[in-house]
Amino acid sequence: MSVFEVAAKATLPAWQSVFGDTVTYTRGVDSVEVTAIRTEVEVETQDVNGVFLRDVMKVFYIKKTDLILSEVQATPEAKDTITAAGIVYKYMEDYEYKIDTGEYMIPVTEIV
Repeated sequence: MSVFEVAAKATLPAWQSVFGDTVTYTRGVDSVEVTAIRTEVEVETQDVNGVFLRDVMKVFYIKKTDLILSEVQATPEAKDTITAAGIVYKYMEDYEYKIDTGEYMIPVTEIV
């Protein structure tokens, strides 16, 4: 790990406390309030005709150690929701665990 990566990892808790939002992570009747960083990631795909498509995917970063449901360490599952600023988001699929920061990168879609 480079010196930059070590320094960046050490500043993560301060970054979350300044730029993170309190959100509610819910699974069925269980929920927990956690600090999350909400961002958008640009995704580029290619359709069957070779046309490149760009989309923006909404993502929440949540610390693995904060995601406790019914006193048990949880991992994102289908039908889980995240409520932020009165907007409810549904977990899509294929979360990614960032081992270097100890966070889940959770892709979501807004429930309308």
